[in-house]
Amino acid sequence: MDRPVDAPPFPSVSEGRQTDRGLIEDICRSARTVAHMAPAIAHFLVGASLLLVFALPLCLRYGIDREYGLWLVPLGGLWGITPDLHNIAPLFQRQLYAFHGSRWVDLFGLHYTLDRPIVRQEYLGSVFGSILAFCLAVALFWAGFRVLD
Repeated sequence: MDRPVDAPPFPSVSEGRQTDRGLIEDICRSARTVAHMAPAIAHFLVGASLLLVFALPLCLRYGIDREYGLWLVPLGGLWGITPDLHNIAPLFQRQLYAFHGSRWVDLFGLHYTLDRPIVRQEYLGSVFGSILAFCLAVALFWAGFRVLD
């Protein structure tokens, strides 16, 4: 099918197809409405960030090498995502889900706070915010050791 020379390169909405911008808006809208919890990456990164920041004084005090201290990233990430275990656990799903819905899970990297409706509505914002917080935590962790050198 040949298009006229002056026609736009992409089909318009009037032709019954969405433009790229409309498709992106639909994806973002569906991501916000479908999400019943914060994305797993946000839980992982917030947990890793908090553990890095809280462990920094201990690492500095006891002379733990920076390279060994960075093992706190996967440990903190797993700590932050642990309450979502009910999604994959073959046993005790009901009890794990009940625990997931309690405020006690805030002890796991602010998990309950991240699953609040106001945060869930900002799906992409929570991902961006958690990436930003993680980058800042790594920079702080790295800079903390530079001060001692």
